[in-house]
Amino acid sequence: MTTNSLPPASEQASDANTIPDAVPDTIPEAVPNTVPGAVSKAVTEAMPYAVPAAASETVPDASAEVARLTDAIWPHAVRAAATLHLADHIAEGGGDVTRLAARAELDPDALERLLAYLSSHGVFHRTAPGHYDLNPAATLLLDTHPSFLRTRLDQNGLAGRLDRAATHLVDAIRTGEPVYESVYGRPYYEDIAADPRLLAEFDGFARWYTSRSVPDVLAAYDWSSVKTMVDVGGGSGMLLTHLLKANPHLHGTLVDLPPNAAEARKSFEAEGLTTRAEAIGGSFFDPLPEARDIYLLSGVLIDWNDRSATEILRRCAEACTETSRVLVAEQWEPDESAYTDEDLRILILVGGRVRPPTHLAKIATPAGLTIRSTHTNPRGLHLVELEPATPST
Repeated sequence: MTTNSLPPASEQASDANTIPDAVPDTIPEAVPNTVPGAVSKAVTEAMPYAVPAAASETVPDASAEVARLTDAIWPHAVRAAATLHLADHIAEGGGDVTRLAARAELDPDALERLLAYLSSHGVFHRTAPGHYDLNPAATLLLDTHPSFLRTRLDQNGLAGRLDRAATHLVDAIRTGEPVYESVYGRPYYEDIAADPRLLAEFDGFARWYTSRSVPDVLAAYDWSSVKTMVDVGGGSGMLLTHLLKANPHLHGTLVDLPPNAAEARKSFEAEGLTTRAEAIGGSFFDPLPEARDIYLLSGVLIDWNDRSATEILRRCAEACTETSRVLVAEQWEPDESAYTDEDLRILILVGGRVRPPTHLAKIATPAGLTIRSTHTNPRGLHLVELEPATPST
């Protein structure tokens, strides 16, 4: 979910509207949509009822894993706890169920049953009948936890909309097209734009993602010889700002939709960068500023199908000189199992996909580009350097 620009029919902001004074030294890693270690094990061990006894006797390990993956109660129960802010209520006022239900305006009997279920699976600790406390797993559901897990599971926010769209995954598999619009009546980013609360939540995630990427992009490439660049779909300018501040010789142009470009101009002015930075309002499906050293696409291509991603790359190639380079920055892991969930998620939402370098090469070739080099870092950022193809390539 890192789109920075959209074509005119569904234009929407995607980057942060503010730029931090400095990128934190330690930025929390993304937390998976599953509970950690001991809790996951507890779930696995608690589900033998879902598989016939005969099967359980012959393939116990496979049976338990399939039972865990197909259980429908657990994911909804932990999401209910997150949506109802149960961890925060317990932290602030104690875990007596009767009092907790009154504070949270919940049915006490139903709440007791939910907490009993969760505690039996390792989330929350039952200290006495009708009383629960936080345990390490439950603290992950606090609003203040740096993992953002509670927000990621809140059914009243972006995560809830994704969860409901995911129930239509079968349609996405049949058609190869996103299903979010068929569920909510509008494409994903148009839907977010229509709700200020959802937009604020999305901007928070975009700000976190960009701040997490900044040190990786800075370190993964030698910027010392780069004099001019275009940040294609650069949002409100956080990444470009940090690149310019770290490289005083560098001049940059940001291209994004008009609302984003306006925010970027404010940011450049606030950071004293107006002599080296400009922001142009427009779509990256239109011609781009020509003859720059670098054209940077950070977190852009993942949101587009191959046809559209090729068009974006083609716009970059058309603007390049023989010595220009196109840099594609995306999070990707060599182990396919590490990103298959994100790959399905992005299909459901917008029809995009996670692309390893081999797949990127396939869509770059018809755009007139070829891979020159790849740069990686331990946290999974891949910076792929593309160059204009010559007749021999």
